[in-house]
Amino acid sequence: MDTNLKDHIESCLNEQLQTKSAFNWQTIGGGSINNTFKVSNGEYTFFVKTNTTAVFENGFKEEDLELQFLKSKEVLVPNTILEGVFENAIYLVLEWIETGEKTTKFWENFAAQLAELHQHQVEQFGFYHSNFMHHPLTHTWLLY
Repeated sequence: MDTNLKDHIESCLNEQLQTKSAFNWQTIGGGSINNTFKVSNGEYTFFVKTNTTAVFENGFKEEDLELQFLKSKEVLVPNTILEGVFENAIYLVLEWIETGEKTTKFWENFAAQLAELHQHQVEQFGFYHSNFMHHPLTHTWLLY
């Protein structure tokens, strides 16, 4: 990871936390497009995702909007701590949510939340803005 970007993110985190902590960065899997990290200072742990403006010219703003939309529908999503652009790099810092135990109701709850999301009705097809799902999806309204 670029040292300047790392230093910038740490500085922003320390400012927000009002600390002067050193952070431990651990590369984690799960990001086929982005670089992903578990970042901790011993007291707080975060999930950090990075990429470049060449891939996502608007940074992670759309992803943050989508997380806020999901949260408004009472879906458990991590809180956004930071989202920004530094030089030609973009970053998204989220709260770290530890993996919990799957209960016998896991898939039932998942299905209920997914079905609830699909009850969202508008006059036009599509989300409020373009997003990226492996290929860019251009925001175009289609009438039913």
